[in-house]
Amino acid sequence: MNADKDLIQDRIDIVETLARYVRDVDDHEVEKVADLFTATGALQIHTRTGRQPYQKLGEAFVGREGLRELAKSWPRERVAMHRTSDHIVRIDGDGAELSARFIVVDLTDDRRIEGSGISAYTVQLGGQYEATLLKADGEWRFTRLDIRISGPLG
Repeated sequence: MNADKDLIQDRIDIVETLARYVRDVDDHEVEKVADLFTATGALQIHTRTGRQPYQKLGEAFVGREGLRELAKSWPRERVAMHRTSDHIVRIDGDGAELSARFIVVDLTDDRRIEGSGISAYTVQLGGQYEATLLKADGEWRFTRLDIRISGPLG
């Protein structure tokens, strides 16, 4: 029974690691983002058009210094909120794989639905996260995070 509880807790912790990642990205918390990765962890961005195969967008950002370099490209004037769903987690001892879908909502432009006063924010992009994680010292950290954006950037 304890093994089942540990497995459930690991799954919760893994999904929470992704939740912390998207919140820290939204809040421009560079050091917190970097701390969610192992020292040699890598983040690779991929894009595609339609149903075409994903293509790497540049080189992977490797290590915490590489992640800090990536953060320099984050547009400071934009306000966004990542939303994740459909989390699939596979755990094998102290290693795990996570797959989740995401959308990013642009909160910068506060457009109103005519006559309602309700904000109509824009979905900026969407896609899927594919991650591998390692548990060390009781904490799950990304060894690799592939961000697969469904659609071209820019």
